[in-house]
Amino acid sequence: MVEQGVDCIVTLGGDGTNRVVAKGCLEVPLVPISTGTNNVFPPNTEGTLAGIAAGSVATQRLTRDEHVVVLRGSIFT
Repeated sequence: MVEQGVDCIVTLGGDGTNRVVAKGCLEVPLVPISTGTNNVFPPNTEGTLAGIAAGSVATQRLTRDEHVVVLRGSIFT
């Protein structure tokens, strides 16, 4: 996906969907959004914050090498 210019992948799903995508996109940042019924991965993240995080990665405000945890009190709130 990197070769195709993909900057960020956003997934909507439960544990299974998000894990399958995470295993297949090791080189591309992933913003998993929990929409399943009994989620362990990913944790619940408010949709607006997830969108800001994805946009920040896609526009290279944050690099692939930076690890950002979206928590209350972070740069996204």
